[in-house]
Amino acid sequence: VKMGHAVPKDKFALGQRVFTCNFQGGSYSNYWACQWKRVQPLHDRLTFQQGAAIGIPYFTAVRALTVKSKLKAGDTILIHGASGSVGVASTQIAAHLGATVVGTAGSAHGCELVKRNGANSVYNHKDPDYREQMKKDYPNGFNVILEMLADVNL
Repeated sequence: VKMGHAVPKDKFALGQRVFTCNFQGGSYSNYWACQWKRVQPLHDRLTFQQGAAIGIPYFTAVRALTVKSKLKAGDTILIHGASGSVGVASTQIAAHLGATVVGTAGSAHGCELVKRNGANSVYNHKDPDYREQMKKDYPNGFNVILEMLADVNL
């Protein structure tokens, strides 16, 4: 294992546990060369397998919420399908940004998961009346809608 000369010595140390989200290929590799800016420290309580998987939902959520939708504190966001990996990551990040987070899930367990991860309110999208209830609860609508099944629902 080597560390390139361009890597700032105050950022990483040789042998440090890290993960990367480099979409250039090689995600099944044991060793990988990548730009140091795409590397993040891997917390001790996470396994390397978890580190290998963490980037996709969280970096997808960050891009959707901050780059594409420009979500900000005070906005109201609907995260439809919030109990999946990108949905949970989006719920956590949107709540951290100070948005009012409204999530949907398809089961009681999923609704509890979304609530536990920071949603202000959660609706079961299998309930035939959930859209009408959301309209009553949020008459001004949403600043941002993050849809996980756009090919089905939009």
